[in-house]
Amino acid sequence: MVVGSYLAFLRCLGIDRLVSTELTRNERAAYLSLLSLSFLVAGHLAQSLVHYRLHQYINYNTLVHYGYERPLHSCDRMRRIVRRQFDRLMFNAFLRQRPPHKYRKLSEVNSDIRIVKLHAGNPWDIIKASFITVSIYQAPPFEAISYRWSTENQIPILLDEKRFSVPGPVHEMLLALRFRTEHRLLWIDSLCINQTDHAEKSSQIGLMRKIYQSASQVICWLRVDSAAPLLPSSLSALKKLAKSDVTDDNWVDSFASGYLQAEFRSAVSLFCNDVFFRIWIIQEVALARKLVIKLGQEDISLEDLVRTSESFMLTFSTIGKIMASRVPLNIFTRMTTALRNLQTMKELRSCIQSEEKLAIGDLLLHSTAFEVSDPRDRLYGLLGLSNTEWIKEPLLEVNYQDATEAMVSLNATKFTLLNESSFRLLELAGVGYTSRVVEKPSIRPSWVPQWAQCHIEHTKSLVLTANSLYKITTYTPAVITARKDDPRVLQIQGIYVGEIKRMSPRWDQLLVNSTGENQGTQTLLDMCAGLLNIIENACSMALEASNSAYDGERESLVWRTICHHSQRILDDEEDGREITEAIRELRQLSRLGRAVENLLNTTKLISNMYKLMYRMFPTTDKRLCITSEGYFGIVPPYSQEGDQIWAFSGAPNPFLLRRSTDSSIVSDEMDMYELVGACYIHGIMNGELEQMRLEPVIVGLI
Repeated sequence: MVVGSYLAFLRCLGIDRLVSTELTRNERAAYLSLLSLSFLVAGHLAQSLVHYRLHQYINYNTLVHYGYERPLHSCDRMRRIVRRQFDRLMFNAFLRQRPPHKYRKLSEVNSDIRIVKLHAGNPWDIIKASFITVSIYQAPPFEAISYRWSTENQIPILLDEKRFSVPGPVHEMLLALRFRTEHRLLWIDSLCINQTDHAEKSSQIGLMRKIYQSASQVICWLRVDSAAPLLPSSLSALKKLAKSDVTDDNWVDSFASGYLQAEFRSAVSLFCNDVFFRIWIIQEVALARKLVIKLGQEDISLEDLVRTSESFMLTFSTIGKIMASRVPLNIFTRMTTALRNLQTMKELRSCIQSEEKLAIGDLLLHSTAFEVSDPRDRLYGLLGLSNTEWIKEPLLEVNYQDATEAMVSLNATKFTLLNESSFRLLELAGVGYTSRVVEKPSIRPSWVPQWAQCHIEHTKSLVLTANSLYKITTYTPAVITARKDDPRVLQIQGIYVGEIKRMSPRWDQLLVNSTGENQGTQTLLDMCAGLLNIIENACSMALEASNSAYDGERESLVWRTICHHSQRILDDEEDGREITEAIRELRQLSRLGRAVENLLNTTKLISNMYKLMYRMFPTTDKRLCITSEGYFGIVPPYSQEGDQIWAFSGAPNPFLLRRSTDSSIVSDEMDMYELVGACYIHGIMNGELEQMRLEPVIVGLI
């Protein structure tokens, strides 16, 4: 009853009006004075009352931010917090009266950029900032910020004395980066570039290389997620793991439940942070003179993080063996992808520091695991790393105003083929993938990748060309031209090898059917059961084939085909049968249920399982085929019987083509085809076609 009376008294003071209405400065001061007086008079009653009202007016995270993590018992401290919170509420009301911020045009001639001057303030003060417009060649010392974009929870700040809304994560970042006694000069792309002005955005992208090279340091901001907190102790935990003797039985036993330990989960959360999947972070990290990765209030150098990630990668395979039946496959996949991304950033940074020229095709190929919100950024986000002479190339011109995603992909692919003679991007294209099946065929030519899906469907096949493992026709120079009357048509010289006569079922279906689960709930042991299905199915089909282009045991040839017979993937002396037998035994044991986990961890089965998965990596989501000449091959999942196998001059691996049915594109000089995708044909991958003396012809790709 007393509390109810006091609440009524506060309502009389206008506490609800403080939140919901706009007040003058005098009115606000009067209300706050009365409120402060009420706290002093109420005494101990105020303590219980404020706890009740905090749930309605004050965010608990704000209290934690101020350091009050325990229940408050001091009326004076509570009064200060309440005043600060109400100051925020009043400032929001004040901002509603301010006109919205409007960007001023930048001069393209002088290479002007905007720099944010972040004004000094206390942690509880409202963010105040202003723009400084200068030429990039005359800019004062500033810091560039790399972070994960977001549009959630817009919060107003005061920018140039005007109202400007920033996403919650950016507001949180500004609070953490603000100094108490002096201003700070920052370059933050979402603020410094007018995102609604496509012409300005396109112009500023061309200055990205100079901006990040000119910054005194680049701060990579890792947002602390309350659902999966990133503990500073996770780094020390990783170093501890790296130094541990993973072959010691006592260590294995002590870490058998590692996935359940908070430090290990925190380490996984650190490496899987969304910021390491941004396409833009590649150039931000690679171009920085000095790079600092900021985790809350902790600073971590890139060198320390990469060194730790490398150690973690070495121990993660052993840890993964221990936890094979416990770690969901999607977590394992994202973890390994994140570590590869870190390694990619480190290697590209080394290339930039050594002034090595980077080809557009190589950059696009090695960045497929990074994510973009705008598919056009798949190219634009990498231009700052490419050869500087390519920046003015018409095919690579940054144009957010008129260029569509399909147009940008077409120009980038055409540029790499014509100027770099690189077939690597054709690895990411073709109508033989899911993305092409659901997409309207008129949107883009078949030889142009759909970047929005590449990191999902094609990354697993990059082993084919990423390291130039093969040389099917590299003994002859590439012959590629663009048809002037139709930009959709490429003219390529190649050799006809054969066509598909028979195919296995899609292997992604076999994986799901074998476990009855989706990837989010599958574990590595579940995946191995599906891989065994693939091996058995492929061997059965090969044994039933009427003709063969090989001498020797067909089961061994099938295994070599599945593993792409690369020296880096499979030793010549091995045929993989011992691994197949181990997985058969694993399937029998798995029928006993999860109770056999400890038994599995003490055998060689888990080790063999990892060998199997690594060797089958290039074949995931593909199909086995038998050609008209009796060759075994691996082809895209949506290939068809009758699709033709071609070896393009200068290409490291063959490609699958399908005769075009588009009547709008005809030619009396050449046959027209659609690209189905890259493939592997066992027995012709190391220059064997040169001995056959086959005559090359020109074909058209549409």
